[in-house]
Amino acid sequence: MDKISSIEKLETFSSKECSLILMNEHPQTIALILAFLKEEKSIEIINFFSTRLSTDVLLRLSTMDEVNSFWLEKLNIGLEKTLEGRKDYRNISVNSFLRAKKIFNNFLINKNEDVTEGIKEYDPDLYQTMLENE
Repeated sequence: MDKISSIEKLETFSSKECSLILMNEHPQTIALILAFLKEEKSIEIINFFSTRLSTDVLLRLSTMDEVNSFWLEKLNIGLEKTLEGRKDYRNISVNSFLRAKKIFNNFLINKNEDVTEGIKEYDPDLYQTMLENE
């Protein structure tokens, strides 16, 4: 039987617990983890972060295309120390733009303009693309 990855184990924690575990990680690491969690869990977790961290994570998530599984294994090993691992080094399609778009829309719906304006300020073209891809 395959071992459950540390990222999958995060699904068993509350979103608040996950946010506390992740909030001191690098935004790129958080974005990578959110790309592999269930959509609803990702939305709930990011809503616990500060505006600055949410903006940074969402920007990184929206531009992530592929991740080499070597880095996923490294992430799992590191995360396992806090909360198990993975092999087979190859690129894995993440397609996180759609995840970032759904989180972005959630911020728009909830009128969290600090995050959406942060994206607009950082990358106006990305902001417009996210608005147009409904």
